[in-house]
Amino acid sequence: MNAEALSRPSFSRTILELMSICRLGTLPTVISNCLAGWILSGAGNTLKFLILTLCLCTLQTAISWILCLVELPNTNTYKLRHPWLSTRIPLHSHWFCCAILLWIGIFLAALCGQTIALIACLVILIGGIIALTHRIFLLSALGPGLLRALYYIAGGCVSWGGLLGYTLWGAIAIFFFMLGCGLITRRPPQWGATSMTLPIISFIIPLLLALLINDGNYRTIGICFSSAVGLWLVYIFYQQTIQTDPSLIPTYLVSTICLYDFLAAGIDSIPSLLILGFLFIFTLWSTQSSRTLSDQSIIL
Repeated sequence: MNAEALSRPSFSRTILELMSICRLGTLPTVISNCLAGWILSGAGNTLKFLILTLCLCTLQTAISWILCLVELPNTNTYKLRHPWLSTRIPLHSHWFCCAILLWIGIFLAALCGQTIALIACLVILIGGIIALTHRIFLLSALGPGLLRALYYIAGGCVSWGGLLGYTLWGAIAIFFFMLGCGLITRRPPQWGATSMTLPIISFIIPLLLALLINDGNYRTIGICFSSAVGLWLVYIFYQQTIQTDPSLIPTYLVSTICLYDFLAAGIDSIPSLLILGFLFIFTLWSTQSSRTLSDQSIIL
């Protein structure tokens, strides 16, 4: 990028890079996690659910931002990695914005009650651990799964039915899926073909859980949906474009989170399923459009 390009003002380019650093393309998956947990516990309390969703999206944005900022220990590194953005927004401004987002998230969580406030504190704690230890392979694979499980639990807690067993099943399922994502995207280079065994098991477990918690006619529908998700995963890893462009793998896996939420939510609410379908398509588009602007090896 030459000096003339850097000096030319472009508000849209600045916003695009900010969105990439914050991983805003993954926020629809946070909404889908909350929505699935909320549906599994009987829905209800719509206003509180909307506040919760805004709360978790705010915390997710702050955590994603912090994760990128810990890789920028000084201004020189910041200028090197983000030459366009660094000429407009100083590095300390990012940390200030993160602090503001965290406080907003805590405030919104307090409006939802003590349980959600506690979950928000756990989300911040786990997010901080991820940011500080994401170079440690095992922890970087476990952390995002714990975050997503908490999103499910939070969605269940604000529903009329309260936290139910179905919601916990969904939380366990999304944990294993995120574990598989972490094992895939963060696997050491020296891993061989056998390194795929554990990630594949992690991807299969949620599909099996979707079949176990359904019965009767829903079992047949569950088999169809599980097969569709399984074929989607096969498409991800064996499509020729993926083999030639490994950066696509994280973007496809991020959008698959919405498919697992679709499986967990069932078919009782058609409008909710339409929303989940839209979130899947929107996530797929948004993550692909910004994949070249930031490191998405850690799927949050």
